[in-house]
Amino acid sequence: MRLRIALATVTLLGLFVCLAARGTAQDAKPKGSPSPPDYSNQAAVIEDLHTTMAFHDDGTSMTTREGTVEVQSQAGVQAFGMLNFPYASATTTLQLVYLRVIKPDKRVVVTPAENALDMPAQVTQQAPFYSDIKVLQVAVKGLEAGDTVEFEWRADTTKPLDPGQFWSYFNFTHSAIVLHEDLQISVPKDRKVIVKSTTVQPTVTEDAGNRIYTWQTKNLTVKKADDTTNSDDTEFPDVQVTSFQNWDELGKWFGGLVASRAIATPDIKAKADELTRGATTETDKIKRLYAFVSTKYRYIGIGLGIGRYQPHAAADVLGNDYGDCKDKHTLFEALLAAEGIKAYPALINSSNKIDRDVPSPLQFDHVITAIPEGKGYLFLDTTPEVTPFGYLTANLRDKSSLVIPDTRPAELVKTPADPPFPMFEHFQVDGTLDATGTLTSKMRMTVHDDPEFLIRLAFRQAGQAQWTEVMQKMSEGMGFGGTVSNVTVTPPEQTETPLDIEYNYVRKDYSDFSDKWISAPLPPISVPALPDDAAKRPKTIKMGSPNNFLYTAAIELPAGMNPQLPQAVHLSEPFADYDATYTISGNTLHVEKKLVTKEREVHPAEFEAYDKFQKAIENDAKINIYLGGQADQMSSSGGSENPEALKLYGEGYQSWQMRDFPGAMEYFQQAVEKDPKYAQAWTALGTLHAAMGPRDQGVAELKKAIALDPKQPTAYEELGTLLLMQHQTEDALAVWKELEQAMPENVMAPERAGAILLSLQRYPEAVTELEGAVKHNPGSATLLTELGTAYSRAGNAAKAISTFESALAADPSTNTLNSVAYAMADANVSLPEAVQDSQKAVSEEEAATAKIDIQDASPQDFATASHLAAYWDTLGWAYFRTGDMEK
Repeated sequence: MRLRIALATVTLLGLFVCLAARGTAQDAKPKGSPSPPDYSNQAAVIEDLHTTMAFHDDGTSMTTREGTVEVQSQAGVQAFGMLNFPYASATTTLQLVYLRVIKPDKRVVVTPAENALDMPAQVTQQAPFYSDIKVLQVAVKGLEAGDTVEFEWRADTTKPLDPGQFWSYFNFTHSAIVLHEDLQISVPKDRKVIVKSTTVQPTVTEDAGNRIYTWQTKNLTVKKADDTTNSDDTEFPDVQVTSFQNWDELGKWFGGLVASRAIATPDIKAKADELTRGATTETDKIKRLYAFVSTKYRYIGIGLGIGRYQPHAAADVLGNDYGDCKDKHTLFEALLAAEGIKAYPALINSSNKIDRDVPSPLQFDHVITAIPEGKGYLFLDTTPEVTPFGYLTANLRDKSSLVIPDTRPAELVKTPADPPFPMFEHFQVDGTLDATGTLTSKMRMTVHDDPEFLIRLAFRQAGQAQWTEVMQKMSEGMGFGGTVSNVTVTPPEQTETPLDIEYNYVRKDYSDFSDKWISAPLPPISVPALPDDAAKRPKTIKMGSPNNFLYTAAIELPAGMNPQLPQAVHLSEPFADYDATYTISGNTLHVEKKLVTKEREVHPAEFEAYDKFQKAIENDAKINIYLGGQADQMSSSGGSENPEALKLYGEGYQSWQMRDFPGAMEYFQQAVEKDPKYAQAWTALGTLHAAMGPRDQGVAELKKAIALDPKQPTAYEELGTLLLMQHQTEDALAVWKELEQAMPENVMAPERAGAILLSLQRYPEAVTELEGAVKHNPGSATLLTELGTAYSRAGNAAKAISTFESALAADPSTNTLNSVAYAMADANVSLPEAVQDSQKAVSEEEAATAKIDIQDASPQDFATASHLAAYWDTLGWAYFRTGDMEK
């Protein structure tokens, strides 16, 4: 957001960076190599760049830049086909000296200077009263891949922002291949000027009253865009130059620009009195005036120095209802002055740290307010519009700011390191997971930390009519794929209390419910990962201000489920604590995850502990919860009195949850070796072998588990399912009957036994089993349909019809209509109703498929279409059974 003097150093350089980023550089070969480096895969290669900056005593300056660029591909043509040269039109004139294309056969195509068009920059179009930036735009004539572009432009700053002073900075090209680049800066020989270089060091000469600094460099490798190796916010420009000798000089200049505009006019005084009427303390007055300027005045996001440094007059800002950072401070300062309260401008950088050696306006991009408080200052920023009193965004905290008092020298003062309140994020879920896998829940977020103001701003800008849409996008961003409704939010402007959001959330086919696995319905909780490559690790890990995250979920599970609970996680380090617990109360699953960060930075000495800490949290986030069978399930804390076996079982269970099945099998095998009577470990081992093989081994292990503990339902369930998959139907039936005898209260046993008996056409036996299953689950349309089929096949048509009607009453969906219709047609029972039901199913599904847009079809849409084909089959079968062969 910052402006170089006359924008002289931000013209073509950005274009070269963009261009070169489209290729991948290769390192130059060592000295003595028989062939030069190959840069043929680059979109362009900058052969030469030469920049001169000449500063004069009165603050005027001239910058020229000339260069030669070899364009090697169509990507280069696209990048250089239209060139844009931005400049500050109020203080600077810009001219294109020449622009030409050199063809491979040496022909020259010249683009005339008069072809360049003066255009308003985008920032000027958005805020014409806040910026004088223009763009000299020119289309390059005759450019093709293989050509060379030569150019020169010149910028003359004829109206210095501060007469008698000058400043600038410059960065050499690091993101493109540059075979040669030089920079020359000349300043008056007798003038004290601060020049600082962080990379290449200059040679210094004198000539005709000037002192000349010259830098020579090249760049033969391209840093990848995602390479942040050891990067932080202390990287300064390659070259800085300023005629200001100290921070007080700079402060006096900027303070003078503000002081003449922060006048408490009669209108300002009247407004201040109105706003503070009834306030009994100075703090209360400050809070009221802050809230007024912050929330009632729209922020125009123009960075300090983009075209001008002087704010508009406070009286004008009062009438405009908007302003940039300088304007909002100036209005705030004037309102405070009207009530006898001192306030000063404070210059700050929102992205980088301040280089204390170089007092330059270009080190700042933002203005906040400093109010004397005790021996220090109360810092306030009115620009974010909806932030709590005294809060500074994270990028403004613990930063050096130049506070500019009216009676003392300007000084660099650190802003607070933390917000004026303890930070926290709470997320609470209360919901129900039904037997179909649909999660219905009430979500509540309470936020009082750095993301709070961004969320407030999003809701404020959207308006209440769009709150559901905003929350839907936020929910998706947190990893939730369901539907949001009934959103209520604390009024965004009500910043005195934490932001509170409540909404309803529904997710069909939640998580991996069909496979009996679910995840906790909570947002991700994490800390930054540490790169495995030590060379790419940062100097420190930024943790931010201490924060407290508490996420809780209470989910009522379907009847009979008793999940296998993950082991609790308890971690404590100097930089953070993390706890995760999983408990069951009745039929309700409780999950609580808590992260407390304690240090703002983690230093290299703590990296090893931090890496383990981060990965443990990451592993916990990956854990899914296995819902298992219908009663007592595997538990990492029971089934054995051998501590080593229990520990191995727990480690195996953790591996299982993270889907490391080979690792889980190894742990379970070791557990049964430590305790051969550990039935739950045998069950776990058998279940994994049943899924991954060898299945015969899984059968043997599950049978051993049943022999050791006949009251453990999971082993029966897994064994019965496995035998059925192996087409050992009679053996599978025997297992389910054995479970039914051992545990009469088990829900799954009669259901599975009845289904097997139905497939074996042993209908009277199937009726007995399915009647028992329906007693356990009377609302299951699937069970009722199966029972109706068994009645019809056993010759009891009256009970069959009554049971089919009960199935449709329990679930009148198209799927149930189709299932009942097919069962009636197949059993030759109530055929007119079968035809009617199947016609209805086809009609409803056709209506659903008519709404599908094939371009945006989801997997669910394709499933709907496939259902329709099955429903037509059922209708055909029903007609066939009625004797209507034509239909």
